[in-house]
Amino acid sequence: NLKVIFSLYDHFDKVVSVTESANEANKLNLSKYITNPEKKMISISNIINGDEIIEMATLGKDRKYIDDETNQEYLIFAKSDVKDHQITMRAVELPDSKFHNFVNIARLSPEKNHEELIKAFVNVVEKHPESRLYIIGDGPLKKTLNQLIGRLRMQNHIFLLGFIENPFMFVSKCDCFILASNYEGQGMVVMEAQVLGLPVIGTNVAGINSIINGNNGLLVEKNVEAIADGMIQYIEQGIVKEEFDYENYNNEIIDKFNREILEQ
Repeated sequence: NLKVIFSLYDHFDKVVSVTESANEANKLNLSKYITNPEKKMISISNIINGDEIIEMATLGKDRKYIDDETNQEYLIFAKSDVKDHQITMRAVELPDSKFHNFVNIARLSPEKNHEELIKAFVNVVEKHPESRLYIIGDGPLKKTLNQLIGRLRMQNHIFLLGFIENPFMFVSKCDCFILASNYEGQGMVVMEAQVLGLPVIGTNVAGINSIINGNNGLLVEKNVEAIADGMIQYIEQGIVKEEFDYENYNNEIIDKFNREILEQ
């Protein structure tokens, strides 16, 4: 019962959200449970292990398979146990450089807004048929989204890759990352994509608009037309991108944690 949990908040010294936009939303919705919310409710973002992300991405160099007949590259990312002297391996076709390759990582659940993302991509393909969208993740909407892709005849353009234990091997081979969620606590996958050097597009909602701004990516409104326009803008004009200094970012977060929590 969430109301029971909310009623406990006032017993704590601080109530911490992971982005300022999420904190403002929480103040709006939860301040009635908390004495002096302006002082007690603060934001401190998560830190990110950029070195590990880069290291995990480089593992893909040793996990490629090339089909001799088609010359198509595949990424081997899982294999089953040996049974009857056979090994069954799982692989996914790597993005082809002749396409515009967009990638999304998110649980397949309603708050991640995959339905609008998929419908938006239909508009992208109509204008730029050489476009591909790869969705990494699993969840309760997998069957529904597969059916939607089929109804829209997007099977050759949109691919549900399922859960990948190390998605960074695949993401690093794509061109642009997009997160079209209805809301986020903190869109960590956006920063993970930035660590790998990808330009990023995100919806203008709490948890994303505290990460993406006019200097490091593209914010779009949360509707089919705006999401499609953002991806088309990337293809036709490019979008702003900056090198993500995750070490400096982490230091700033740790300093804020010390000031706001430990030194109180």
